Amino acid sequence: MHMFSKSALTQFSIYYNLQTRP
Repeated sequence: MHMFSKSALTQFSIYYNLQTRP
């Protein structure tokens, strides 16, 4: 579960980063 949470968090962070970019 911890690994899954970390993986999801990483993906979300990358997706959010791409969205924030112009």
